[in-house]
Amino acid sequence: MSNYADRTARYVYFAGTLDAAVWGAELAAGDGAQRIYVVEPTGEFEDAPNLTDRKFPGNPTKSYRTQASLKIVGAVE
Repeated sequence: MSNYADRTARYVYFAGTLDAAVWGAELAAGDGAQRIYVVEPTGEFEDAPNLTDRKFPGNPTKSYRTQASLKIVGAVE
């Protein structure tokens, strides 16, 4: 499922700070409960350009994207 209506997302986005993860969960589409998982990237990743280049230069939110899968290693309660 994607937050982009009927389009398939090309990237999976993840954050290195809890504040950024909470913000992302709050923006997620759907009526279900918001969830935050602790993940490990399984491949290459890069700074999320829409945030780091336009809104927060230098990536202080530690926001990233990848085309690889993410390994879930825990959940934030």
